[in-house]
Amino acid sequence: MNPNTPSISTRLIRVFVMTSLLLGVWSCTSECTEKGCLNTVTFVFNAFGGNPVDGAIGEVTIGGLTVDFDCGPQGGGDGTAYRCVENALIVYANEAPFATIDVTGPTGQISYSGTVNLSFESVFPNGEGCPGECRMSTENNVLLQPISG
Repeated sequence: MNPNTPSISTRLIRVFVMTSLLLGVWSCTSECTEKGCLNTVTFVFNAFGGNPVDGAIGEVTIGGLTVDFDCGPQGGGDGTAYRCVENALIVYANEAPFATIDVTGPTGQISYSGTVNLSFESVFPNGEGCPGECRMSTENNVLLQPISG
């Protein structure tokens, strides 16, 4: 037996340790995905009584970004900086403390003009603790009121 050759038990221990390390690395990396994500702000438009608004047209400013939007009935009318989903507007924007919004309902009889305070939370679509953190502000309810005149 060569004195420089490790014993069978030493080799088995090395194989066990290497296998454990490889399995540990594999299990950590398999929990992360490579999905992309965007920072977003979501506004939910409702009329008096909490009824969803079936379409909205207007302008929203978040930080230095101003977006003109036109959300048709049932959420149609997506743009490059926003998406319409039912009675909600999702704007692709970075974090800011508030948004300024001017919006009118589809018939022009209800509207809202003012500011909405925003709070953001972190979202990890690739798995908790995995790279790819996004910041989202959701459930910003905007109540459109009848236009007097």
